[in-house]
Amino acid sequence: MVTGIVMASGRSTRMGRYKLLLKYKGKYLIEYVLDAVNKSNLEDKIVVTGNETIAELAQTRDLKVVKNSQAYMGQSQSIKLGLKAASKISGYAFITGDQPFLNESLINKLIEEFEKNQDKFIVPIYKGRRGNPVIFPWKYRNELLALNGDLGGKTILKNHEDNIFFVEVDEEYFLWDIDTEKDYIELLQSNYH
Repeated sequence: MVTGIVMASGRSTRMGRYKLLLKYKGKYLIEYVLDAVNKSNLEDKIVVTGNETIAELAQTRDLKVVKNSQAYMGQSQSIKLGLKAASKISGYAFITGDQPFLNESLINKLIEEFEKNQDKFIVPIYKGRRGNPVIFPWKYRNELLALNGDLGGKTILKNHEDNIFFVEVDEEYFLWDIDTEKDYIELLQSNYH
């Protein structure tokens, strides 16, 4: 059983404006992620955010909302809030809110691999390039809770490189995340979805 934790508290510093509420084909970027999570086989579905609009969008999809009023404390704060709100299960899928092409099939594929390899990190990869979401086994919960500032799960992955199980994805755009204005322009010009 895997809990999904949607990380929707970032301040979009590289973008220069709040990226999760940018529109793409009539929907906010975050809505594509919320819909994929909602339709997936994740056990618990948690959205960590400090944004009222995102909280409302999550609630209309019956997703559990955890309020992050201290986003300035960095990514580690969202991780901790998500973990503390999760039931005790075997793994945690950390999902970024800026992946408009993430779908439930990819999430379910990662969950399936995790069910076969429950002591390993499950990381999607396309031609050598790693992406998100990443599933962390329960045994790394304390290491995740010990993170501070803007440090995220990558730090823990670096310390346990030998314990990663990679899942090859078919298309690069499944892992595409929108970080900069250039990324957003490319997204608007793309023909996916």
